[in-house]
Amino acid sequence: MKSYKLALPSVEDAWRRDRSLQALSGALSHQPLVWMLGLPGAGKTTLAAQWVRQAQGAGRTCIWYRLDEDDEDIAALFDALRQTAGAADLPAWSPAHGTEPERFARQFFAQWLEAHPSGLTLVLDDCHRLGAGSGFLAWWTRWWTWRAAATGACRS
Repeated sequence: MKSYKLALPSVEDAWRRDRSLQALSGALSHQPLVWMLGLPGAGKTTLAAQWVRQAQGAGRTCIWYRLDEDDEDIAALFDALRQTAGAADLPAWSPAHGTEPERFARQFFAQWLEAHPSGLTLVLDDCHRLGAGSGFLAWWTRWWTWRAAATGACRS
């Protein structure tokens, strides 16, 4: 896997936005998915990287993944995410999963989260590189929306 895809951007010289960091922390404490939208150069990547540094300092496992055009292929993306898992024994994508990606994703992420009992944060940066008509982004949003609804239903 290309190492730049997992490299957390340097934020040491960036201006800290404490109120934005608190807002992001608050949002993540209430829901499993936060989607940051903004104009290019608004600071979305910097804010997320600052939050990740802060979370890692508190002992949370965080994985930074920079998307690019190659990640439109869901098999390649799952393979790349599988490689970030270290010793965790995660299922590998196969062509047989192509008809039921949601089922595979449930199994994959359940095992991935199980390998990180103290929590896991996955940051997907540069989503715009996949394009507006991205099948992956549509699938990802649909899957996490379902997951958030299922999590909320379990809490009530």
